[in-house]
Amino acid sequence: MNFSISIPHGLKDWQAYLDILYPEYFHGIEIPGEYLATTVLQRYLKKTSQKIVNVIDLTEPSILRNAAFQEEKVRNSLFELINKIITFDKVNSPENFLIDFGFCPQSNNKKEETQRQIFLKKFAYSLYKKNCTISIPVNINADFSLEKYAGYYFRIIQDSMFHLFKLSLNISPHDLKKTVKPTNIYEKFIFDIKNIRILYEPDTGNYLTEKLLLFWLEPLLKASFRGDIIITPKTLNNNVYEAEVKKITTIITSITPKLK
Repeated sequence: MNFSISIPHGLKDWQAYLDILYPEYFHGIEIPGEYLATTVLQRYLKKTSQKIVNVIDLTEPSILRNAAFQEEKVRNSLFELINKIITFDKVNSPENFLIDFGFCPQSNNKKEETQRQIFLKKFAYSLYKKNCTISIPVNINADFSLEKYAGYYFRIIQDSMFHLFKLSLNISPHDLKKTVKPTNIYEKFIFDIKNIRILYEPDTGNYLTEKLLLFWLEPLLKASFRGDIIITPKTLNNNVYEAEVKKITTIITSITPKLK
């Protein structure tokens, strides 16, 4: 089980925090798309063993959710923009690109779903060429319904008919009822999961603890999950982010022996 850490989009002087994202704790990093081509990041990756395990926010999320329904010229421009990021060729190519195409379990509009599938499949050749994946987010929060979500996302991946399209589980543990069972969730999604993102908002007093992480991670041992666990503190406060990174390294040190 590999731990990675997210660098929030919009964090001021984000480059300064690369030096505390120690490879002995974090297998890789998650970054926003606009950071990918920066010289400081490429220089950092050259001197460490870390990987870019996930790229988020390739463009404004609301734009991509509706990309499939734009007129052809706009749709092609959006495809070229995202495709250029995916095929960006520098020192360390990212392993995965998390993209929200707007797939929605609450929707019964098959025509819209089909249009989104067509747009998704346009990226297949680039993924094959770069040997990387695109993952679709599955938001496991207060609105989550296992019965509805599991069947829906299974069908989306199956209908794509391409092995490099995957799922990212966006788990917001503080938003979920205690009756939610991680084992039940993993059983439904395990074969299509690329990574699991643990989202929390330390600015509002929601913190990760060893007990909370073990609750969500121990069931993954039985499922033989080999993907990345991406710790995602949602904050733009520099002091808070630095404190969270240090706290997380302590937790990882403590729980790693328990996850073997």
